[in-house]
Amino acid sequence: MDSITLANKIAELIFNKKGYDVRILDLKEIASFADYFVICSADSDTQVKAIA
Repeated sequence: MDSITLANKIAELIFNKKGYDVRILDLKEIASFADYFVICSADSDTQVKAIA
């Protein structure tokens, strides 16, 4: 599985756990430690723990 496919799958799983404002940041040209960084928001501590 390539890195963009994995990032998209992670975003899909976040939506399934009621996360929102999901963003996939392309870091390939900026950082050596990651190709993509996935960030999101959640409304409660329970949702944050489920997403993490």
